[in-house]
Amino acid sequence: MSTTSQMHFRFGSMLPWMLSTAFNTHHVDNDLATSADFVGTYNAERPRMFERRALAMLFVLGSIAAAAPAAAQPDPRSTDAIFTQAAAVPQAGIVRVGAIGSIERERAENESSTAAIETRMLWSIDGRFAAQISMYSSEPLSYPAVQLRRQWVSQDRSGVDLMSTITYRGLGPEAAGGQVETALALGRVFGPVLLMSNAAIGKGVGSRNDVDFAASAVATVRLVGTLQLGAEARARTELMDEYKTDEDTGRPFQLQGGGLASVRYERIVLQGLVAWNSPRGSARPGPMALASASIDF
Repeated sequence: MSTTSQMHFRFGSMLPWMLSTAFNTHHVDNDLATSADFVGTYNAERPRMFERRALAMLFVLGSIAAAAPAAAQPDPRSTDAIFTQAAAVPQAGIVRVGAIGSIERERAENESSTAAIETRMLWSIDGRFAAQISMYSSEPLSYPAVQLRRQWVSQDRSGVDLMSTITYRGLGPEAAGGQVETALALGRVFGPVLLMSNAAIGKGVGSRNDVDFAASAVATVRLVGTLQLGAEARARTELMDEYKTDEDTGRPFQLQGGGLASVRYERIVLQGLVAWNSPRGSARPGPMALASASIDF
């Protein structure tokens, strides 16, 4: 059996287990529907389920990396940053598996840390269309998301990358009901400089009918080899606010931003962001750290 065939066999045998692990969702208690900006958090005093899922996904990523044949280095134009989606779709046939994790100071009185992890799998169908499934996991909450991407314009022909996306999340902001979101992504490379920006509008589904707006941008410079350094920021607010929670009293918007570092090695991309988070509402601002890893095959 060839190396490529072995890789596809191993990945195919792991796929059902990986999906069942990732999409083992949990009931959302109504008492938890007042979190300030839910991406999936858990109390550090109850880490067992979170750690099991993180280790499981790391095992899967490691197995895929060991089994996958050599592939071209990921294009920075088609690689998502921490907050900002890329404006280009990877080459046709590429499957990208990755995870992003975050840790920040708990906003409660005990000042314990909180963490979240998102696992992703993206498939480039033909170099213009791509589909992605994600799982946001925490203790005690987990929820899936599905996304379709369509690249309309390429820098190779028009001088700029332009992509639109539509996403459904099983749980939206304020941890109440799902959300449907549409977004535009714009990107451009100027020599060693990479610029990308996003703008998105989301509509609540279910118990929450609010309309959300989010925007993000990233700028990096390639320094040595594949090392890139830069900055990234994101803002979020509500355009229509009917579902009232604690975060509706105080600051009307959320701001996050900080320094970003990225490095590529063959099929693997590693990124890290150290940022300051100023959440909506009256919760105290504080530092946060995020990191991501992905692999193409």
